[in-house]
Amino acid sequence: KILLKIQEKAGNILFVDQKGFLVGKYEKLWDIYPFPETIRAFEEAKKKGSSFFEAEVRGKFLRIKIFKIERSLYLVQVEDVSCEKTLEKKKKEIVSTISHEIKTPL
Repeated sequence: KILLKIQEKAGNILFVDQKGFLVGKYEKLWDIYPFPETIRAFEEAKKKGSSFFEAEVRGKFLRIKIFKIERSLYLVQVEDVSCEKTLEKKKKEIVSTISHEIKTPL
């Protein structure tokens, strides 16, 4: 019950059991985030203790991190990194433009 209250307030934090079901619900993590990387990252977290991947959903970029808390409980943190990705793209554009201008003689 405590985990469900934390999950409801946090929004971007989910708790998952060792089979991939959200705690207190009959939904699996990969039903909410239907990417091949979701299952791969979950299996990796089961073996190594943590994992992450990034995915694009309707123009938004998400970074999903999975951490093993105890033997049969995992914490899943979902971050919106759209601003970070946009900034990264703009930086590459600026560097590319400057590089081109420096190489091109007047």
